[in-house]
Amino acid sequence: MTFSYRIGAFVGGLWVRSRKAQRALIYSSKFSDIPLPVRHGFLSIATGVFIVVIVLGAVFTVCIVLGLAVLRRLPSLDVGPDAPPGYDDIDHPYHRVTYPERYDDFGSLR
Repeated sequence: MTFSYRIGAFVGGLWVRSRKAQRALIYSSKFSDIPLPVRHGFLSIATGVFIVVIVLGAVFTVCIVLGLAVLRRLPSLDVGPDAPPGYDDIDHPYHRVTYPERYDDFGSLR
């Protein structure tokens, strides 16, 4: 028996149990003052909303986990005071050391 078969059997069992519970609620004597089509419609809508909420919660969880994994793999940004100077940041004290090709032998910009 494969894992996917067991998951399908589990979900199928849940579906059968939910339909039995829904049928028991629809034909319950406690709700006999509510017309049968209204009871059936309400429980069908409630079951559909419950399933949609469960599926959206699972999708949201997967998206959050994947997003955090992607963010973890991104390189960190150097934006502090010790960050290396950019190519055009000539006022930075280490610009001359970082980009020596931009300066001539006398230390002036080319």
